[in-house]
Amino acid sequence: MIYLTNNIVKSLGIVGITLNTDWWAPYNPDNPADWEAADRALQFTFEWFKNPVFNNGDYPETMKTVIAERSMAAGLNVSRLPEFTNEQKEMIQGKLISFYRLVIYSESPVYRNI
Repeated sequence: MIYLTNNIVKSLGIVGITLNTDWWAPYNPDNPADWEAADRALQFTFEWFKNPVFNNGDYPETMKTVIAERSMAAGLNVSRLPEFTNEQKEMIQGKLISFYRLVIYSESPVYRNI
């Protein structure tokens, strides 16, 4: 963070981020539950890293909810997913990101199995 706040202008440096993911597609495009499963898979594999930097400085709501529910079901008093402080959220919200790359390796079908 010191580089970003003190040196980036002086050095004419740029800061970028490259994220990679598989792309999750609904097994049955006519089934809304499969669309939900595909979205949830993206939340846990891609948005986990993208959301804090480019959205609101925090993990996706779906991810926070599911992990909190499963943590409570396991007898824990708090979620296994650590929480960002407001200061951390403010710091990581992508204000100084110069470029963004996305690498998609493959597409995988996913379906709701509950």
